[in-house]
Amino acid sequence: MWFQDFVNEPDNMARINGYENIKEYLLRKHKILLKKNLMHGEEQFTTSKIVFNTIKRAIYDHVNYVIANPISLNGQKPEMVALFNSIYKRGGYDITNFKIVRDLIIYANAYEYPWLDVDNGNKIKSYIILPNSGYPIYSDDYEYIGFVERWQDKFSSDEHFFVYYTDRIERYTNGTLVDTRKNVSGYLPIHYAAIDRGYDDHFGEPWILDVIPIMDEIEALLSNMNDGVNMHSLKPLGVSIGKQIETKIPREAVGSMYSVDDGGDIKYLTAKLDYESAKLQLDNLWRQFYEIACIPAVSTGQQNASNISEVSLKLLFHSMSNRANETIQALNEGFTKRHECFRKLLERAGTVISEEDVDGIGIEYNLSQPMDTSSLMNELKTQREMGAISTLTILEKSPYTQNTALEQQRLKEEAAASAGVAESATEKRTEGDKEKEGEENEND
Repeated sequence: MWFQDFVNEPDNMARINGYENIKEYLLRKHKILLKKNLMHGEEQFTTSKIVFNTIKRAIYDHVNYVIANPISLNGQKPEMVALFNSIYKRGGYDITNFKIVRDLIIYANAYEYPWLDVDNGNKIKSYIILPNSGYPIYSDDYEYIGFVERWQDKFSSDEHFFVYYTDRIERYTNGTLVDTRKNVSGYLPIHYAAIDRGYDDHFGEPWILDVIPIMDEIEALLSNMNDGVNMHSLKPLGVSIGKQIETKIPREAVGSMYSVDDGGDIKYLTAKLDYESAKLQLDNLWRQFYEIACIPAVSTGQQNASNISEVSLKLLFHSMSNRANETIQALNEGFTKRHECFRKLLERAGTVISEEDVDGIGIEYNLSQPMDTSSLMNELKTQREMGAISTLTILEKSPYTQNTALEQQRLKEEAAASAGVAESATEKRTEGDKEKEGEENEND
């Protein structure tokens, strides 16, 4: 049972505990909730604990920016593009890609295992392994040699292990081997790792760890400000100046009148909050949050978005695009391995394709970024008129094209139909000319 010792190694435990902490944070279990209540006067005062889930919103902004629009496949061989498009459609890979990007952005690591569903028409699917359940195994010379998946049933507390080898997959329950299956593709689960790496060069470093401390400070500042307003500003404190009054001034006495000695006075004191200092600190915290999270303030309504040109939009979303490019690089590395798995699984199903055919499949990412569509189409039109761009490239760059191969096929069908109509019209004109010529000969 070597895999039980492996998952309990300090490095693995520290990494999984970090993922669990991120998961707990996204479930609104923030540091501010540990703030203690206070005694105010003779009563317990329940302190403010303001929780913002802004980081979760930022995460899904990045996820949707990259993969909200399905990817497009392209290549020099339309039949290969059509084959892979069919695999993606039948296997539900739009939602699979969304889950991979989500895990990659939240945890900086994601795991995918493509497999062949023999019982369902040899359909190729992918099983997504949760980051907090995955333990890839690397040798000392950086070779990927195995994978362990561990999860525990929260109701029965049974511990389950899936141990992946290149030739088989073993399943254990509570340390007992219960099943062994053949690894048809011969590949281990695909490990997607973010470009930004941590102490271990094999694993990505989650960027949200950089913004959680900032959000903790924002929540603490606003919670303390709310406590100050409730305790000291909205509830004034009565103070007697002069000879001490024998009677006790009740806390709720606002409209009552008290008689004091000559020269004495009574006032209600309230705390004066330093608004400018608090605003300066809060503004700086939010600015750092947006810079590190790479979220433009205009997307959350924190900045005026009127009269923004195409260039201004690109500048506003520049940081977001840079982070998306890093995510795309990690996806490309994983998708290359995925397509190679597809080739092996297709071979198993009886369809043989070459490595060159697989290498010829390209991926086009349709980023969900604001754009001036009319300007883009005019630029494509100008390039086409100059002879500097092909129709296929226009299809790939057009924001209105969802499936490049399908649109290309439709254009061919329309061209063939138009050619048939033109040929038919030419034949009719030719027959008409012949009839007219015959009539003229008869007249002669």
